[in-house]
Amino acid sequence: MKKKPLIYVIPLIIVLYLIGHIFFPTRQNPEGTVNVAINRVEKEDVTVNLQTIGTVQAFSSVDVKSMVTGPLVSTGFKEGDVVEQDQILFQIDQRPFIASLNQAKANLARDQATLNNIQLQVKRNTPLLSKGYIAKQDYDTLVANETSAEATVKADEAAVENAQLQLNYTTIRAPMIAKTGNILLKPGSVIKANDTNALVTLNQINPIYVAFSVPQSNLLGIQQSMQKGSVVVKASVNGQEIEQGTLTFIDNAVDVTTGTIQLKATFPNKQRLLWPGEYVSVDLPAEHLQQALLVPSSALLTGQKGFYVYVIDDNNKAHMRSVIPGPVIDDRTVIAQGLQASEKIATSGQLRLKEGTFVQANS
Repeated sequence: MKKKPLIYVIPLIIVLYLIGHIFFPTRQNPEGTVNVAINRVEKEDVTVNLQTIGTVQAFSSVDVKSMVTGPLVSTGFKEGDVVEQDQILFQIDQRPFIASLNQAKANLARDQATLNNIQLQVKRNTPLLSKGYIAKQDYDTLVANETSAEATVKADEAAVENAQLQLNYTTIRAPMIAKTGNILLKPGSVIKANDTNALVTLNQINPIYVAFSVPQSNLLGIQQSMQKGSVVVKASVNGQEIEQGTLTFIDNAVDVTTGTIQLKATFPNKQRLLWPGEYVSVDLPAEHLQQALLVPSSALLTGQKGFYVYVIDDNNKAHMRSVIPGPVIDDRTVIAQGLQASEKIATSGQLRLKEGTFVQANS
């Protein structure tokens, strides 16, 4: 078979090329087109969180002191222990107080016997008074003695109660479940009643407080959130969330020097990971925004006139537009002014853009 001469093949290729471009034109990007990532402006309800630094505080702190003076016999815990409510902390020598109690009881028994005898005399002489067998003066003396004896018995009963109370004070118990601190006196030391120095300090850490301050501008949103229900507060250390608590306290006045107000959140702290005096990061919902406009934070650029973004029109042209950003939520930023929902914006590669630049979405 004879091969067709090359002179016939070349014109055929040219014809086919022209026909293809006429009926199947190829789109070519204009010169200078820039590849960028493109996202649309989203519209949704969001909750704006507030991040600040807080200080962990004991739920309650008690300086344990003695109500009586005496030698310390023993302690019922070790430094740093977690003690239970009513657990014995310190035992003071009870012997002097037991002796005082016994003496008070003996005085009561003696004076009670005297009262009984006088009451018997009054009972016997009452019928004789009406018959004139006893002088009125003698009878009045018996009644007065009875009243005096009753008062003496009441005083003795009070003395017994006080002696019993003093004896009870020799056993010092924990008023709550708490973490103990340093023990300042050891067995053998003499404890003084109401001494200036505490025997030990107890910190209640289950539950526990975290105190923090927020700008007064956030106060209204926080109050509105509390009216709707419990406000969940998160505590983190070194970026790791430790525990979640509930906002339980708003101070009754704004600090005029700083323009902030103090808040407290209560945490269960069952694993005792939060410690009094510790600094933690606090995260709480401060405001709920309805139908907010959100864009990836990477879309925002800063210029001499403030923040701006590149908006992509239907012809794939980029246009610079000034915007007013709002709060940041994770990796997105609320746009308070300057954009509309569903508009297309460039989120990467903007440094190569200028007004009117043709763009192409990254594949």
